[in-house]
Amino acid sequence: MSSSDDDEQSSSMQVAQPKDVSATLKKVKAKLYVERLFAVVVAAWVLRSAAASIATHRQSSHVSKDDDLVYDLGNLYAFDAHPLDIAQLKYDK
Repeated sequence: MSSSDDDEQSSSMQVAQPKDVSATLKKVKAKLYVERLFAVVVAAWVLRSAAASIATHRQSSHVSKDDDLVYDLGNLYAFDAHPLDIAQLKYDK
């Protein structure tokens, strides 16, 4: 390599000054902060809209039927006092 090649390479490669580096870091940090803030806002919006959608489309699991089972909590049994209709069971198959 000649000395003119060295001069060209050194002039084309600029060394960042510490002041420039700190300014660039501040810009990068600010950009990352904005991007993270935007991601958090979008995530909150998605969660809020999903919760609203679930709340409006969810069917109630509340049953307004009387519970007439007999419970044996010691043995963890529940008994139904109504007779079983075998003919209806065969028909439902």
